Amino acid sequence: MEQRLIRDIYAQWKDAKQQAQKECENRSLFNMAEKYRVCSMFKGTETLEQVLKLFSSPQGIEFLHEAFFSRRLKCAENSKALRPKTSVFMSKKT
Repeated sequence: MEQRLIRDIYAQWKDAKQQAQKECENRSLFNMAEKYRVCSMFKGTETLEQVLKLFSSPQGIEFLHEAFFSRRLKCAENSKALRPKTSVFMSKKT
């Protein structure tokens, strides 16, 4: 269950990173686009605890905010690793 959740989060992260890269390219911000392209702060091999720590770090929060990553990262209720249920939620305010 945990590995599936991490794979899903990783896929969403990759999509958000690619979208942010394309946005930068469209705005002719090629240096920033290159930074998104080479960013490897999340590899998809982390544990759930490491993922939560990563996305609550200053760099993780900045990425979530800048990339408008409006995904809910939710741990399974019956996960033995984390009790009670833990979640991180970022949304773009309009």
